[in-house]
Amino acid sequence: MTDATQAPTRAEVERAVSFGVRAPSIHNTQPWRWVFRSGVLELYADRSRQLPALDPDGRSVLLSCGAALELARLGFEAAGWTTEVDRLPDPDQGDLLA
Repeated sequence: MTDATQAPTRAEVERAVSFGVRAPSIHNTQPWRWVFRSGVLELYADRSRQLPALDPDGRSVLLSCGAALELARLGFEAAGWTTEVDRLPDPDQGDLLA
């Protein structure tokens, strides 16, 4: 966002997330969780949706979440917003991806 005093509306955030949740994911598990608070959209890996037999190390979860993140960014861009992504912003919260 170019002006820190401006932020997308809740509807714009929901629309961007609606793009993100269309991302491909391993066996359509959709292993992500979005949280919007204080003007920040956070993306978490939802490990309860991980398939241990097919994805024991969680690599496919991360790939799926990355695809969701990129589609959400495109959703913001379609609404005229630019985004700034902090990847793995808190080492103490391993499932907080962006």
